Amino acid sequence: RHSKMAAKKTKYQEFKEGLKQFIYRDNNPISNTLAFVEKYTKVDRGYLAVGIASFLVLFLTVGWGAAIVVNVVGFIYPAYASCKAIDSEEKDDDTQWLTYWVVFAFFSVVESITDLLMFWVPFYFLFKCAFLVWCFLPMKNNGSTVVYSTLIKPFIKKNEGFISEVTSVAKEAARDVGGTGELPWKHLCSCIQYICPIAVGLVKSAASKVDAQTILEAKAKLDETASAVENEFSKKDD
Repeated sequence: RHSKMAAKKTKYQEFKEGLKQFIYRDNNPISNTLAFVEKYTKVDRGYLAVGIASFLVLFLTVGWGAAIVVNVVGFIYPAYASCKAIDSEEKDDDTQWLTYWVVFAFFSVVESITDLLMFWVPFYFLFKCAFLVWCFLPMKNNGSTVVYSTLIKPFIKKNEGFISEVTSVAKEAARDVGGTGELPWKHLCSCIQYICPIAVGLVKSAASKVDAQTILEAKAKLDETASAVENEFSKKDD
């Protein structure tokens, strides 16, 4: 029990220190703006940040256009920091912001699928804003690191072979389109054969009810469908 409390206290201290660094020490547009306002108002930038955060919480709770505000919050500072990381010679900041954008893209894809459901969740945009801020805070185990290491990376490692085959087929298809200007149906059918079993695998991971035999049967049916589509287009070409 004491170890759990100590771990929670350590995480809170990390979060607090990361937030202080972001407001007081980091050279970023937000801290620079707060410093400018602090200079002319004589109000500590920490209090200014609390005031702005309180207004943002109220606005995201009852305001119109909350989705736009949240996306701006999740884009402006990370984009600025990413541009600085590109120009720097250090590797750590490149890894940090690549991880953030992978998680941001993953979250956007999930959100686009569950958009109709999430719209009815109370304070959804407030939670989304807090999640994105947690993802880009300058702390050791921020949100992007946790999400990437626990969800995205294991999935990529598990399906690395499938993904490599799909990308190679897509590259060949792109070369054919560039050379002939026509859509290569053979490659398209191959993509279908590889992508659909991955989708079935995702369902298996989520529900834990689909066995390997079911996946093989689904792939066999998809192979038959792809062959039928390919033969149909071959007849049309003839």
